[in-house]
Amino acid sequence: MRSSLGLACLAADQGDWRRAATLHGVAQAFLDRTGEPWQDLEARYRNQSMADVRAHLGDEQFDRAYAQGTKLSVAEALQCARAPGAPFAKRRLRKILANPELLPPHDNKGDHRG
Repeated sequence: MRSSLGLACLAADQGDWRRAATLHGVAQAFLDRTGEPWQDLEARYRNQSMADVRAHLGDEQFDRAYAQGTKLSVAEALQCARAPGAPFAKRRLRKILANPELLPPHDNKGDHRG
């Protein structure tokens, strides 16, 4: 979901590298459930953030944390997002999960995952 991508990027911006990698995995897992692709701007922002996180953690640690994020339950994902830098995350993610129509529309110009 788009808000989980924002939380992943925020964690990276704050230097919380492991949590950022985990939340990037969460964001991808949420998006995979919708069958929707990343929008172009999101894909660029996501790819840059993930490259920064990977550079700080190294491939092995990044891949491990990212994979962990893809396997988290919604409750576990909310717990991960509820870090000092993102106190609003639990309420916001619950709202989005309960109301997917709140997500912004996208243009379906192709799948930009990866």
